[in-house]
Amino acid sequence: MNNPWKLATLALALVGVTSLSTGVTTAYLLRPNTTTTTDMATAAPAYAAPVTRARRWRHGRPCSPPS
Repeated sequence: MNNPWKLATLALALVGVTSLSTGVTTAYLLRPNTTTTTDMATAAPAYAAPVTRARRWRHGRPCSPPS
């Protein structure tokens, strides 16, 4: 290849095809599913365990709780 623009054009085409296929695949995988949405709306909510905060450490000792 004597012309460097051919290589640049091929590289840009490869990047474009990769980004397009990534976007299409992501959109396909994240599409809304109408059957589970209606089923979940009528189902009772599940119990969620309480969230505990992790203890903060500074210089090898625990920090005092925020006031």
